[in-house]
Amino acid sequence: MSQRSRTEESSREGGATMATGMLRVVGRLRDILIKAIETDEGDVREEILNDLLSDVCSPIEEEVRHTGELKEYGEECRYYYEAISMFVVKEKDGLEFTKSLVTLFTCLWDVWEVRCTYALTMHRWLFRNNFEEHSLKSMMVMIKGANSLFWSDVNALSELYRPLFVFLISQLTNQEDCLGDMDTAVYADLLKLASRFICYYDLSGCEASHLQDLSTFISMIHSSQWFHRTCDEDESSSMGLNEGSSGCVIEPASIVVMEIVHQLNSICIEEALCRYVEGVSSLKPELVNCLDWQTRIKLQGILHGLGSPGGPLYPPRPVRVRARRTMDFLFPRGRHGRRLVNLTFRLLHPYRWPMSLAHWITVQLPREVWAKAHEILPTGVSTRIASAATSSHQLAVKIVQVPSKVWRLIFRS
Repeated sequence: MSQRSRTEESSREGGATMATGMLRVVGRLRDILIKAIETDEGDVREEILNDLLSDVCSPIEEEVRHTGELKEYGEECRYYYEAISMFVVKEKDGLEFTKSLVTLFTCLWDVWEVRCTYALTMHRWLFRNNFEEHSLKSMMVMIKGANSLFWSDVNALSELYRPLFVFLISQLTNQEDCLGDMDTAVYADLLKLASRFICYYDLSGCEASHLQDLSTFISMIHSSQWFHRTCDEDESSSMGLNEGSSGCVIEPASIVVMEIVHQLNSICIEEALCRYVEGVSSLKPELVNCLDWQTRIKLQGILHGLGSPGGPLYPPRPVRVRARRTMDFLFPRGRHGRRLVNLTFRLLHPYRWPMSLAHWITVQLPREVWAKAHEILPTGVSTRIASAATSSHQLAVKIVQVPSKVWRLIFRS
């Protein structure tokens, strides 16, 4: 046997092994769905489907990733749901399995775990095939499942489902010709879904890293093929996707910003709020001026609420600092008046002075000095200074907390 023949045979054997491995994974997924359908007890069914979702979200083991039967997908994918979603659109056997899987999924769509599993494993298949072949219900179930998954990431401060989010926003901003026509309602829900979580996920290091900037994301949405096809289908849509008469990208920006405002009102986790407020600062002030007046007022109102101590939002200090900084950047007009009002209320609450003084000494002043010194000092020296500054800030906060509480009790009594 020649060297070329041996190489071709080895390649075919490797492809067959890989396909067999993925068929085994997808076959197990199908068997679990059948078992859940045949189970009459609701608690047992819920436990089975919950275990299925956990298995699908499990990371691919290292030995399987590099040397096992999933080698081809393991190098590209980190989690099993990524490999399954790629297999059902790339391989012929995967396409045949998909028909039976979709039939099983439809029997359990009312279950939360099934909607999430459906979104994780079938999102590529829904986009790569013609949209006319799928019902509106299928896309809506996928969107609902993805929304639940992204919220679970926010509540857990994780990025387990970031690959799914990256795929969705990449499809929304697709500049190439579309494979099919998307329904207007589906496009609206997808755009709102992406807008809600684009400020949370860290897109650096992936193919959608340029979309981390909100202004870039909005402009690419406006120039995408999906957007133009949707507008052509329904020019009088109540969704508001048409460009305003002023020439600014008003409607897409308003939709994105309004969803972010809703998220800022809903999130109760400090670190997630800090991510969102930092993400809003990537908007350009001129784009904010092009927003419709309702969206602009709501954005200004939520930033003002997050930048003010006390009710109704009661934001922690890191959120207040970032919100005031973002407010001054996006709405520079009136920033001096806002600072004067903020200073006046600080004078009326003297028990907060120690914390404010400690924050200015350990955070604001070193930040200004650090910005100047970083340009001069070598990298190793600057790193050691940064770690020392962080330690001193943590120590100062702990020291100041005790007298601050005492002062609060004295002045309130």
